[in-house]
Amino acid sequence: MTEFFQDPPRLGNQYEEDALLRAYLRWRFVRCPAVRYGFASSDPRRSLVVYRLRRRAGLRELTVCDVFAERSSSGARSAIGTVRALVHSVSPDYAICAGQRDPFAAGIMLASGFVPAPGAGPVLVVRRLARPASLPDPQRLSSFRASIGDMELF
Repeated sequence: MTEFFQDPPRLGNQYEEDALLRAYLRWRFVRCPAVRYGFASSDPRRSLVVYRLRRRAGLRELTVCDVFAERSSSGARSAIGTVRALVHSVSPDYAICAGQRDPFAAGIMLASGFVPAPGAGPVLVVRRLARPASLPDPQRLSSFRASIGDMELF
């Protein structure tokens, strides 16, 4: 059974950065004054889905903003089940998520019924900046891990 939360639930021990992840989730999704997000999980020890519901052009849109899953087959099954149950229970006119560059996360979204839309999506423009060599290079896409939840605010 998938549960829905207003605040991120305590995640299982497999998340070494559990306190850091919960702090991030609160900062990014709970304390965001501009947008209201929801959390869903069929097994909070293994996965957590962050989502947003809204009306756009008269249609009910479900945005899967982020998926956190234990990197195991049971974590993937939990995340897939949660996404499917979320879509079923919310019954949106359409559902979207950002393209997942991580093969594990991409597999979860594909198995959940999402399909890629090649060539669609935001364009990121970056300028050269003076920066210490120890910082990630902003001109390399691998330096970013932006979810659709991040992109929809800008």
